[in-house]
Amino acid sequence: MPAGDSRPQAEGGHAVRLAALGVSMFVNTLNLSVLFPYLKFLVKDFGVAEADAGYWVGLIAAAFMAGRSVTSAFWGWFADRYGRKPVMLISLVSLAVLSPVFGLATGVWMAASVRFLIGMLNSLIGVGKVMASEIAPDCPHQQTQAMSVVSVAWGAAMVIGPGIGGLLSSGEGPFGTPYLYPMYFVTLLALVAAGSAWRFLPETLPADKAALDAHRVSWCELLTCRKVLWATALYCAFSFQALANTELLNLWAATDRTLGGLGFSQAELGVTQTVAGAVMLALQSFTMPALARRYGQRRLALTTTVLYVPFQLAYPVLGALPAGAGALFGFGLLLSITSTLSSFTFTLQFLFVNNSAHPANRAAVQGLAMTLASVAKALGPGVIGAIFAWSVGTPRPLLLSHPLSFIVLAGALLVVVALTYWLPPGLAAEPPEAKVSETVPAASESMVSLLASDRSDG
Repeated sequence: MPAGDSRPQAEGGHAVRLAALGVSMFVNTLNLSVLFPYLKFLVKDFGVAEADAGYWVGLIAAAFMAGRSVTSAFWGWFADRYGRKPVMLISLVSLAVLSPVFGLATGVWMAASVRFLIGMLNSLIGVGKVMASEIAPDCPHQQTQAMSVVSVAWGAAMVIGPGIGGLLSSGEGPFGTPYLYPMYFVTLLALVAAGSAWRFLPETLPADKAALDAHRVSWCELLTCRKVLWATALYCAFSFQALANTELLNLWAATDRTLGGLGFSQAELGVTQTVAGAVMLALQSFTMPALARRYGQRRLALTTTVLYVPFQLAYPVLGALPAGAGALFGFGLLLSITSTLSSFTFTLQFLFVNNSAHPANRAAVQGLAMTLASVAKALGPGVIGAIFAWSVGTPRPLLLSHPLSFIVLAGALLVVVALTYWLPPGLAAEPPEAKVSETVPAASESMVSLLASDRSDG
């Protein structure tokens, strides 16, 4: 905190603060990933027919993002004026309180309404990214560490969440529902995260608000900036594809083989997703920085999205494998590959958004990106769930049956490929041997240094 700041100081050193931030980011992702293995089974327990489940799974999955899209701009405004820490605490406490309510839902509309309310009261990812860049404003190396914590926490929750959701929801539960146990787990961790944030996270909003106001630009200026719009559009396009694909894979893998699915149980889905997540996290941690440093961020992002397309189209082929170990291995292998490609792409796109504006306007740009990406993420599961339900509802030609959903998402990836190919200069760090644009904001350079560690201008 700057000298002369009279606000209460958080306890603990930098490592403790990073741990508190990481726990909060972990809970935010766990809130989503824990639902993946059992959402289809939850909907069926509500009395929805197998062939119609896709519509309602998409509705419930989309509700959280729809709620978040409504309030992201408000929470950004609130955090800029009253502080980052209050927004984080409100988000964590509301998540702790409402998660068991979702576990007690008695119908699809109640479940969707609770998820919508959780989304409205949640701004963890937006404020977390801002705090990560501000938690050590005078030390670029520590800024990089903090940014890394956000990505690692996301990856860890993607690894652990599906396993927790699949295993805890597979038995008997209290009040006649097995879906309370995963929600109790989320509640427990959300309370731990809230306590850690209250005690160890500092308020990172600078005390000199007049200086902040002097460097802010209007929404109109941001909305007419080509770099901001391009980076946001790219992030939204891939957000639509990524969340739609996550929901599709869980829906399709749990669908009966007579309708073109794989017929997996909750436990089988949880185990395969946990293994795939572990592979993704290892590759994200140990190979991506070297690849980006050698080939540059734009080239790596283009490569990952181009490679993603054929693997996306390969999923329906798994239906030809015999049920059992063969199908599980094939699904786990494909999921490991596509999860890794998706993780690489998302990390690079976060850097593009971060580099699209001056540091003084980063919170506003992040708020804009989160609002529009939440809309895209809300549309993704609903659209793909409806397409999948339509495609398996009655007998249709092969390409209009269950493979149709995968073809649609491959088309969405091609849009991402095109936007990445024509990425405006200055959004991506070039390889060390190339001239690096001098227009990259200084705070963003601390993030870029993770991928290009030999740069010295951060």
